[in-house]
Amino acid sequence: METVARNLSADLHTIVYLDIQENRYMRVGEAVEILEKLAEEIGISIPLYVGIARAGSPDPVVVAGTAERMLNTDFGPPLHILVIPASLHDLEREYLRIFAGYE
Repeated sequence: METVARNLSADLHTIVYLDIQENRYMRVGEAVEILEKLAEEIGISIPLYVGIARAGSPDPVVVAGTAERMLNTDFGPPLHILVIPASLHDLEREYLRIFAGYE
């Protein structure tokens, strides 16, 4: 969480690699729940998340939005990854609008 907070304050994006254990894979919703709790504890807000499932596969899922949207999205099977963007460039915003449903 310290890295996320530092990156947000420096206007840098953060890629969060989700935990992989022998028979279990962390999902976007689980990571968002943890990050929201930790952010509240240190008094920061994470306004935007980008959840990605199965990047590079024939059936990827990319969704951008608030914590609530991430928690209400079924990303399907693993592997999942999470991005916490800082300020978006116009091209990044447009990409997320087209491919990830960002409004």
